[in-house]
Amino acid sequence: HGPVFGSGGQDAQIGIATTDAVPVYLGVFPQTLSEERAVELGVKDKQGVYIMNTVANSPADRGCLKKGDVIVEFDGKPVVNNEQFRAYLRKCEPG
Repeated sequence: HGPVFGSGGQDAQIGIATTDAVPVYLGVFPQTLSEERAVELGVKDKQGVYIMNTVANSPADRGCLKKGDVIVEFDGKPVVNNEQFRAYLRKCEPG
């Protein structure tokens, strides 16, 4: 759904329910990208979500997301932090 930047890098796995109570599951352990890590990874705008880990055989794993990736955009919209990323996921249809 948007650019991902990789590099090296575990907490709350995303599994969010949509408004019609059908769960949306990605299978990642995301964290708001810190300014220090953004500088370390060369992320220009110093905002996004750092993927601390993925669940084996999850949609994220099958979609080639991996530990250390940074999501800076989702469906054409900038991702500023973990809360915003989760809000975007809640609006998605499963599948």
